[in-house]
Amino acid sequence: MTMSPATSDKESATQAQPPAGDKTTGRSHQGQILDRQQARRLAVQALFEIDSVGHLPGDVVDARLANPDPNDSGPDPDVAVSDTASTFLRFLVAGVVTNRGDLDDMIGRYAPEWPVNQLAII
Repeated sequence: MTMSPATSDKESATQAQPPAGDKTTGRSHQGQILDRQQARRLAVQALFEIDSVGHLPGDVVDARLANPDPNDSGPDPDVAVSDTASTFLRFLVAGVVTNRGDLDDMIGRYAPEWPVNQLAII
């Protein structure tokens, strides 16, 4: 699923589907691991921005995909994000955004000495 800037609200971010297996692309097992690792890193960055600044999830994910490795000290490197990584990124962000209340409740239940509203964003 691709979210354009016109469909970048919370609702569109939550429409992502879980990624299908990558068996038909010929991507190596190591390549699949790297795709998922990249998607998880981008998801943490996106969720931090969503939580700290309040930007719309779809806008943030689109920005991460457009420039996955921004560089403050020079030109941004040309980093490709595979379709598999992009799909998994959208799936992760949508899952957290959709289930945030349940996730906060679970953290509160299993870590009562750490109130969720007092935890650092990351």
